Amino acid sequence: DVISKEWKNLENLSSKERVNFVEKMTHETKQNPYPKYDFDFQFYKFPSYLRRATISEAIGNVSSHFSRIKNWEKKREAKLSKGKKFYEKPPNLPEEISSFPVFYRKEMFQKVSDGVAKIKIFYKKEWRWIEINYKTDSL
Repeated sequence: DVISKEWKNLENLSSKERVNFVEKMTHETKQNPYPKYDFDFQFYKFPSYLRRATISEAIGNVSSHFSRIKNWEKKREAKLSKGKKFYEKPPNLPEEISSFPVFYRKEMFQKVSDGVAKIKIFYKKEWRWIEINYKTDSL
């Protein structure tokens, strides 16, 4: 939601600048005590690596959406300029997008032994380490 609302401010920035811009809009720091969107309230102590990965993925989804809209508009204009009817509906940005987070470095993933690891997850309003079993050929 933040990225689509702020897209006009983001679209001409580099990838790194986009992530920094969104992080500044959503994350409170000493140098940024009043972000425009209070993301930290909902996700207290959200790990920085995961936050940046999430922001990057969301930027990609919104960028793709606006690209599809531009293509739809061009297609629509081409049909209408030829006096033809255009029935195709504009693309929508899905309300929910399924995604699998990347568990970066030691901050999110710790190998305990072959087939056993600890991952950091948000559970019951706090970040906790849980032990999981995995197939060794999965990594």
